[in-house]
Amino acid sequence: MTYEGTFAVRALTRHPNTVEASQLRLLGCDVVHGDLQDAQSLQTLMQGCYGLFLMTDSFDNDYESEMKEGRNAADAAKACGLKHIVWRYGICHIHPCIFVSFNYSQYIF
Repeated sequence: MTYEGTFAVRALTRHPNTVEASQLRLLGCDVVHGDLQDAQSLQTLMQGCYGLFLMTDSFDNDYESEMKEGRNAADAAKACGLKHIVWRYGICHIHPCIFVSFNYSQYIF
């Protein structure tokens, strides 16, 4: 899961002991335990990362909880100096992907 040795992939999951997480490890992914609702832990987990592909939980959350997860991740990414975020969320079916660039002073929803 690396591109010519340039980027390594770290996957954050609430369930790191699942079969799916094990399959990601076999592909070279660094699978770590975490929760997007826990804003403080996200900065630690994002240290040293270049970018973020974010999928928030639209199955177990209502709209406000999902937006909180997105804000928590975006705030941590900004604090850690990440260059890019691609956010895939499930509540809005009109615009399912969002590109956020920290060249702007606001979040793009």
